[in-house]
Amino acid sequence: MYRDDAFLLIDAILSLSIITLICAVLIPLLHQMNSTYAVSIKELEDYREFYVYVKSGGAVIEQGGALCRKDSETVCIQRR
Repeated sequence: MYRDDAFLLIDAILSLSIITLICAVLIPLLHQMNSTYAVSIKELEDYREFYVYVKSGGAVIEQGGALCRKDSETVCIQRR
């Protein structure tokens, strides 16, 4: 009976360490994915705004490898 109690203790410690390892990996991974998603959404909104501006007849100038709105040089889209 004494050996069974030790085995249960080792089993519980092993299970707890596996759960801790999974949480230690998944929480930073989810945080990274969430921040990447937010940056991608912002970038798509910028592209959409620039596209609507160009389609509505807005003038565009090229400045340093980027396309910029002529009326506002702060709104630029980098060429890929």
